[in-house]
Amino acid sequence: MRLSIRSNYSENATEKLSRSISQNYQFVLQWTKIGCCGVGRGGTSVMRIGELLNQAQRSTFIGRKTELEALDRLQEADHRSWKILNLHGLSGIGKTTVLRMFAERTSIGRCLYVPGHDGHPSPAAFVQCLLRELEPADRVLFEQGERSQADLIQELNGSLMRRAEEAGGIVVLLDEFEQWVGIEGWIREEWIPSLSPSVKLCIVTRNALGAEWSKGGWNRLIDRLEMKPFTTAEVRGFAEKHGLTEPESVRVLYRLSGGIPLSLSIACDRMLKQAVHGAEISLFDGETPNGLPLEWLGELLIEPYYELLEAACVVWRFDQEILEAIVRRPLSVPVFREFCNLPFVAWHRDHWRIHDLVRKWGVDDLQRRKPGQYAEYRARALQVVQRRESGDTLRSSEWTFDKLALHEDEFIRQLCFQWDGETVIRECAFSDMERAERLYHSFHRRFYRADSSEDRHAAELLRPLWEADPSSFVGMWRDGRMVAFCAVIPLHSKTVAVLKRSPITAPLASRCEEEQVRYAIPFAGMDTDVEYEISGILARSLLILLNLQARIVNLLAESHWMPYLRLMGYERAAWADGAAGDGTIYRAYQIDLRDDSLSARIDRLLSGLSRSDADRELPSGARVPTSPEETVRLLKPILKRFDRLPYEPALGAELSGWYEAAVHSGEGAGLALRQDLLREIERMETEREEEAVYGKILKLAYVRKVGTHETIAERLNLSVPTYYRYLSVATRKLALRMWQLKNGSGP
Repeated sequence: MRLSIRSNYSENATEKLSRSISQNYQFVLQWTKIGCCGVGRGGTSVMRIGELLNQAQRSTFIGRKTELEALDRLQEADHRSWKILNLHGLSGIGKTTVLRMFAERTSIGRCLYVPGHDGHPSPAAFVQCLLRELEPADRVLFEQGERSQADLIQELNGSLMRRAEEAGGIVVLLDEFEQWVGIEGWIREEWIPSLSPSVKLCIVTRNALGAEWSKGGWNRLIDRLEMKPFTTAEVRGFAEKHGLTEPESVRVLYRLSGGIPLSLSIACDRMLKQAVHGAEISLFDGETPNGLPLEWLGELLIEPYYELLEAACVVWRFDQEILEAIVRRPLSVPVFREFCNLPFVAWHRDHWRIHDLVRKWGVDDLQRRKPGQYAEYRARALQVVQRRESGDTLRSSEWTFDKLALHEDEFIRQLCFQWDGETVIRECAFSDMERAERLYHSFHRRFYRADSSEDRHAAELLRPLWEADPSSFVGMWRDGRMVAFCAVIPLHSKTVAVLKRSPITAPLASRCEEEQVRYAIPFAGMDTDVEYEISGILARSLLILLNLQARIVNLLAESHWMPYLRLMGYERAAWADGAAGDGTIYRAYQIDLRDDSLSARIDRLLSGLSRSDADRELPSGARVPTSPEETVRLLKPILKRFDRLPYEPALGAELSGWYEAAVHSGEGAGLALRQDLLREIERMETEREEEAVYGKILKLAYVRKVGTHETIAERLNLSVPTYYRYLSVATRKLALRMWQLKNGSGP
C-alpha cells in the first residue's frame, strides 16, 4: 500500500481527545481520587465521561516504564532517601500523560496534582490551588476565619502531613513548573524546606531544573530524569494498537513523528483516515505545521527568529558563523543565544541542530514560498561547509556528511538524528562480539526473511574476523549498551581466508585480489527496536569510515540503504554477489576512491548549487515555443515537477528560451519560469468565479500538492471525471496566458 497524501484536515479526533483530556485534567484526576463511577437511581452504577476519557487514554498508552518506575520509587522512598524527582522533556513528549497514568494507578489519597498552565502569581494562589485538591474536611480548616499567608501555609503543610501519614506517604505533582517563575524562589527557599519528608515531590519541566537548584545542597536532593521520544519498538507497539501492522507503516510513522507522542498520535490518525487514498501523509497542512507540539508553534514565526530558522533548516548543523554566512549579515550574540534557546533547537557536542521534525517542515515551507531564496541559502551553505572542511584537516571527513546533507535526496531528508549527541562510537573489543552476533542475527532475521531460525547467515565469521583484524569492527553505544555495529574489513591473507568460509562472502574473497579490492563492508547489525533512531548516525558514520583511498565493496541483502550507496557513487559489482543457505541474495556494490576522494565526488554531486559562468548559459535544448498548442504540450510535464524548476535546469529547458535575460543576469531560467507560472495561476484565482476554479485546481494540484487528483476533486466537491476535464482546461488556459505574455499581448 502506497502512503502518499498531504491533507488539509486541520483537527482530528486524536487532537480533540488530547485537548479535552488536557482541559479537564484536574477534574478527571479528582474523579480518580473519589472513584469514576457514581450511583444512579435504584443503586445502579453510572458511567461518567471521566471514565471514558480514562479508558481512551489507557487504550493507547505505551512505554514509559522507566518514568513510571521512577515515580513508584519516589512514592515508596523512606525519610532517609527523600528526593525531588525532576521529570523533564520536550513539549509534546507526554509528561502530563505520564503523571495521569501514575495518578490512576496510585491509591486514593496518595497523589495530588497541581497544574501550572495558568501559572501561580503568588504563594497565596499556589496555596489556593492545593486547597482545591484537598478533601472537604481539610478545606473547612481554611474557611474558618481569616488567616495570614504564613498561617495558611503552616496549616496547609500540616494537612498535607496528616494526609501523608494516613495514606503512608503522598506525592505532589507540580506540572509545567516553568510557568511558576514568579514563585519558584519561594517554593525552593521557603515552602519545600518546611515540608515533612513524608510529602514527596515531582517537579515537571521542559528543561532540567536550572543552576539555582544546584546550590545549597539541592543538587544532592534532586533526581533528574529526561523523557525521550519513543523508540522504534514503542512506535511499533503504538501502531499495532491502532491496526497498523506493516513494517512500512511503522517506518512512515516514525519518520513523520520523530517518536514524539503528540505528533505520533496525529500521524497515526491521519494514516488511518487517508491511507485509503494511496498518497503521501503529511502532518503539515499548507503553511501550518500543526503536527508539531503546540509550544513549538508559538515560537516558529517570531521575528527575527524566522529568518534564522530558514537558514538553520537548510544545514544539518550550525553555529553562529554558519548562520551569518547563510543570511549574509552579522548576528548579535543575544539574538543568536535567544534563537538557540527555542524549544526545537538543541546543542549536540559541538554544534546546534534544529529538531528533525521542524527542519523537515522548514525546508518544505521555504521551498514552497521562496524557492529562489532556498537555492541561494543552499549555495551559501555549501561554500561555508567547504571552507570548514578544508580548514579542519583533523575532522574533514565529518564535514563531508554536512555537504551530503545539502542534497535533496529523499533518503537523506528522512534520516533521524535525535540520538546523535547520546551515542558513543568506538572500536569493538572481543568481549563485544557476542553482542555483535546477536545484533547481526536479529538484523538479518528482521529484514532478510530467513526461513529457518537456525540459519545465522555469516554470523559465525564475526569472531574469527575480529581475531584476524581487531580494528575492523566499529560499534555504536547508547547508555552503555551497543545498539549497532559495522565491519570494515581490510582484505589481507588472514581475513580473506576467513571470508572464504561462507557462501555469502566467498565470491568477494575469491576475486578481491584480481579486482584490486582492498576493503570489504560485508557485515552490519543493529537493534531493530531502535533502527530509525540511529539511521542518521549510521549514515554519517559510514561516510567517516569511507575515508580511505581504496576500492571498497559493500554487501547488502536489503534494499533500504541502496539509495544511499548510489548517492555516494557506488556501482553494482555483480561479480561479488553471494547467497545464504536460505536463498537470501547479498548484492555487492563497489566504489573506487583510489584517485577520487568521497568528498570530491560529493562536491561534483552538489556542483549545481554553486554559481559559475556556466550557470549563466542557457541549458542544452533551450528554445522558444512556436505556437500555443506546442506550449500546452511542453507545459504539462513541467507542471508535474513545478517545485523542482529552480534546481533542475533541464526540466524547463524547452521553454527557457523565453528567459535568456534572466539566465544572463544569474537569476536562472527555472526560477524565472516558476515565478511567471505562479503569478499567472494566482491571477486566474482572482478572476470571476467560473474562471477562478481553474486557478484553484492548478494551485492545489501543482503548487501546494495537497494530495492525489482524486483527493482534490473531493475537496472541491467535483466528480473525478469533471475534475479531470477542468484540469485539462486549466492547463490549456495557463499555457495560452504564458504564450500571450511572452508574445507581447495580455491574457
